[in-house]
Amino acid sequence: MTREEIRENREGEGLFIEAHDLLSGAIDLIHQYAENSNSKDDGTNMYKVYVILKESLKRFDEYDEKIYG
Repeated sequence: MTREEIRENREGEGLFIEAHDLLSGAIDLIHQYAENSNSKDDGTNMYKVYVILKESLKRFDEYDEKIYG
């Protein structure tokens, strides 16, 4: 593997980790908002978004497991 390939791989890992962290943070914030919302509709809509993001995070984790073991 060349130095350039190693550098590109590390940059990709960094972006993956950063995206994973941002997604995790978004999930936490939306979950907290949905629990604390005074409006039932707001809570319901936020819960729908929460479920979608949670599934996305699950797929990130599955990908991570396949790639990095």
